[in-house]
Amino acid sequence: MRALVVALALLAGLKIWTHQTLFRAASEQALLKAYKTGAVKACQHATARQRRVYAGSAVPVDWSQHRLAKVVIGNKDLDVALWQLEHKQWDARFKTPYIHLKSNTAPQSVVCVYDILAGTVTRLRS
Repeated sequence: MRALVVALALLAGLKIWTHQTLFRAASEQALLKAYKTGAVKACQHATARQRRVYAGSAVPVDWSQHRLAKVVIGNKDLDVALWQLEHKQWDARFKTPYIHLKSNTAPQSVVCVYDILAGTVTRLRS
């Protein structure tokens, strides 16, 4: 009887894990499909506005030829603890979705971080 209960608990855990994994993958694909073109345009505008050429290259970064696009929830660079619920940047640290685009044309990895809620580029880093 104990083995049956353990087996059912494992199956229930596997079902929950599978549903969460599928939900997160589908959500990421939907967010990328909806916001990736806006992110590419904003990143191109931000690099053109800053007039920077990354990594000593004579070629500016072309974000339409990105190598990797992924959705990240929260900004780990903000110094806000989980228990600081009243902090004004708590949502940006733990809840706000960002699209990270990694450039394919720059010699080194250049990443553009696009804030989906604000519709702006939050940072460019190499």
